[in-house]
Amino acid sequence: FLPIITSHLFFLIAYKLCGKKALYLFRNELWRSYIGSDSIIIGHDSIFSKYHLLLIVYFKLLRKKIAIYGATIYRNVLAGYFFRRLARAILNKVDLITTREEFTYQLLKEIGVHRVPMFCTADKAFIMAPSPEDKAIEILKEEGLYGIRRPLVGVMVARSSGVYLNAFRYERGLTEKERYERHAEEIAGALDGLVNAIGCKIVFLPHTIGPSDEFDDRIVARKVLSKMNNKEHSHVIETEYSAPELKALMGKIQMIISERTHGGIAGATMNTPVLWITHSKDQRTHGIVGKMIRMDDCLYDTDNLNQEELLKKILYIWENRWPISKRLEKNKIAANKLARENGILFNKYIIGAK
Repeated sequence: FLPIITSHLFFLIAYKLCGKKALYLFRNELWRSYIGSDSIIIGHDSIFSKYHLLLIVYFKLLRKKIAIYGATIYRNVLAGYFFRRLARAILNKVDLITTREEFTYQLLKEIGVHRVPMFCTADKAFIMAPSPEDKAIEILKEEGLYGIRRPLVGVMVARSSGVYLNAFRYERGLTEKERYERHAEEIAGALDGLVNAIGCKIVFLPHTIGPSDEFDDRIVARKVLSKMNNKEHSHVIETEYSAPELKALMGKIQMIISERTHGGIAGATMNTPVLWITHSKDQRTHGIVGKMIRMDDCLYDTDNLNQEELLKKILYIWENRWPISKRLEKNKIAANKLARENGILFNKYIIGAK
């Protein structure tokens, strides 16, 4: 961190003294991008941290317009008297803030962010277009899933997420390995119960595949599969497909069970019934699913992850799949419109203000 801070400070001094001639000394593409950019977008997803406050100050010194754009900011990031006051002073200097859920919007209002245009919009994933239907059929054929008479249930399991880290919250003393094994066992047990109950085919969908093993959903899927009894009625997709291709595929699946927020959104916008597996402190998923699209009955928290309770929730989604699909079809329209507001507001307050 120290070398990064030092190099940024030296670049800032050089740029203030010499303008674009600073690039004769600072030849990395990063510095050229800084100078060439008209505006800076900060804080997508749950990555907004205390360090982003420093970046805002830095880019303001470079005289850039700044948008915090469709973001989630967790309450613990701005916890404490000092950081709240610091955040209030800095965030009131940006040019636009859009939040994708109400919790973040209310948090910023609460700490005193009121001198900047700020709007509660929706997650931009709601507007991603799927690949053509023919591509989904092609994928089903490639994966040996086309024409199967069993219902297809898509499953996205993850290790690199708060869902996994917050499972068994109230059980003390679990090692990392024990937590991983328990997580896989409970998910596997629930999926076995589902296969026995409705005679479905489980299809593990790789929402994230890298760059490291920790972020490869296929590894977690194989672990869950290894603990299942109904292995012959399960399939792990190993091929790398694009996000639009996976979304098109979800339109051909009868139900989605997802530990990935955006994977669930992709399925929901195809009107496929979704159960989002999350945790009680995940304001992102609870805000988007529970409040934005008003599907709070499609959430399951892993704080006390238990295969029997999880199976009951999955079966609730299955048994109510038609009314849930109808609600998704209606509610996604408002979410799509709000998601597009991000671009409209960016044009108005960032581009149009030049």
